[in-house]
Amino acid sequence: MLIETAFSTRDVLAPDRFSCWREHISQTYMPMDVEGDNTADATASQRILALGSLQLWTMEHSPMTLRRTQKLIQQSDPELYHLSLNLRGKMGLTNSDHEAEYAPYDLVLHDTSRPHLIRAITSHGEETIQGTGLFILVTRH
Repeated sequence: MLIETAFSTRDVLAPDRFSCWREHISQTYMPMDVEGDNTADATASQRILALGSLQLWTMEHSPMTLRRTQKLIQQSDPELYHLSLNLRGKMGLTNSDHEAEYAPYDLVLHDTSRPHLIRAITSHGEETIQGTGLFILVTRH
């Protein structure tokens, strides 16, 4: 069965938008430390289509940094692969053995069971980052 959910900070009072988004990210995907460049003006929207072990998502948000630490992984590990397609802005991904930047239309794959840092920044003249992707449940033996 296909389940659709949507979220937007436009439905939240401006002073509470970033903290609401931070909580939403941690509850929707997995616990993460989320920091924003300008939390007073933060905006975000997301749509998720869930079908069994797959979740298709689209997202648009203000610049932010997302950190998944070993402590957070031990707290909750949904064991997902995260495949994303950056559509607007720039993404930086750092994990224990790799650091890379991704421009629009670059594909990124990482394992949410490993510590990582994602930096989402806007390009010149842009206010938000936009992307789409999949979360795929990992079957580990």
